[in-house]
Amino acid sequence: MTPTSKGFATTLAVFGLLGLALTAMANEPGAQGRAKAPEYAGAPFDKTNALQQRAEVHARLMSESVDRGKGPRIRAELTAVEMAEIDSAPRGGRPERVGLTKAVSASVDFGDLSPGELKGGKLQRNHGTMAAAADGGYVFTSTVSSPGATALRVQFKSFRVPANASVYLYTDNGQVFGPYTGRGPHGDGEFWSHTVMGDTAHVQLRHNGAASAYDLRGTGFKVAGVGHVRPRWLGFCSGNARCVENAKCSSTDPAVNDARNAVAHMQWVSRGYIYICTGGLVADTDSSSQVPYFLSANHCISRGRDARNLETFFKFEEPCAATYGNCDDVIYTRNNHPQELRVLGASIVSTGRATDHTLFELNDVAPAGSAFLGWNADDVAFANGTPLFRISHPGGAPQAYSEHTVDTSAGVCTSWPRGDRIYSRDVFGATEGGSSGSPVVNGAGEIVGQLSGACGTNVNDNCDSASNATVDGAFAAYFSEVAQFLDPGSSCVGTESPEQSCSDGIDNDCDGAVDG
Repeated sequence: MTPTSKGFATTLAVFGLLGLALTAMANEPGAQGRAKAPEYAGAPFDKTNALQQRAEVHARLMSESVDRGKGPRIRAELTAVEMAEIDSAPRGGRPERVGLTKAVSASVDFGDLSPGELKGGKLQRNHGTMAAAADGGYVFTSTVSSPGATALRVQFKSFRVPANASVYLYTDNGQVFGPYTGRGPHGDGEFWSHTVMGDTAHVQLRHNGAASAYDLRGTGFKVAGVGHVRPRWLGFCSGNARCVENAKCSSTDPAVNDARNAVAHMQWVSRGYIYICTGGLVADTDSSSQVPYFLSANHCISRGRDARNLETFFKFEEPCAATYGNCDDVIYTRNNHPQELRVLGASIVSTGRATDHTLFELNDVAPAGSAFLGWNADDVAFANGTPLFRISHPGGAPQAYSEHTVDTSAGVCTSWPRGDRIYSRDVFGATEGGSSGSPVVNGAGEIVGQLSGACGTNVNDNCDSASNATVDGAFAAYFSEVAQFLDPGSSCVGTESPEQSCSDGIDNDCDGAVDG
């Protein structure tokens, strides 16, 4: 049978795979076609301390809350048809769809209040309740719910709070995100919040110290939408293929040692739906730089407005234990994934459909302890038998591990020519929808590509490696497009013509060979 690429035939499933860049070989910075050894962002992350600090903030928010969960609610309810649209859809979408958004219109503002009114007890208004605080300021609490959701995101518009005020999003069971301040993370009053587990969350505004009439007029926001994430987002407990391997349970190759600290689960909102993929931090050759470049697939995100609300979850792992695969364990893991290990928002610096790559710059610094992985621009698409390794998040699951071998005899799918793509066979573990974009690394832990999907005659079976090839966009094929970011000192930057050559011993035309 003619090989079929997932995503190009409606009868065959596509597993998008989005992952991460792996351990880089130690090379001299600026070496042509190869990044320096991976760098780490600060000291190792102290999760115990972060969770303790979160608990303290949560206790304060709970103690100051006003009629938490009792006052007017902002409610976004899905119909049975809408839930079924996500829950019953075939797995392996390009990219994997795990939820949808519901528009709401809940405006919160205090411009019609006088400072004296804040001292008169509780005020029910604006979809919540407010009351004076001990320091002369005030607290406003509102509750957002979407029955049946596994997790929520909240869309804010017209967000504005003065310098001495802040907004938090939190749950009764201890999750806390924020503070959101000023005009929000993007500085323009519009953003999607972090993701909270469960179907109910509280939005709490705290104004510290006495609020003037000017402060009240300058405070407000609109909850314009609610992102409703469905149970299929839970990974290992919601239908992963039998061949998917938890990275914590596997004997992994040293090539992925740094990848564990570079790969991230991705979630974002696009055109009314919520999607997932995988990606990873990438090193550049500037030894003084730790720009948070992040690699994934073009078929995951290719639009700037989608990158803007991207949420990346680093170090999302599931311990290997007797209860492996238990939904409660996975939910517990997500509940205890702190804000410090997430980055909200990104911008696109390079993207291309032919090689299915998107290189982002995250909107914030990489989390403490994160790794920036090296890369290698040598062409491996025609290097039969080359071993490859990957960390990814299949189905949104915690980190999974897989091994592959380049197969130059694998059938090639339409629009995915070998060279632009790398064809390999799974030899251990597997990828699924949600793995899309995950960088694949060579034995030195250097990124050589990122997951596009599968090509074969039985792509509905993620474990049938005999019938299906795993396909990655080839880093070598698009290196000239990202060199200005990842290798800023390279002669490839600013090359005007692919025919340009000289005798300086450098690959000026970026074709992978030293010019004569």
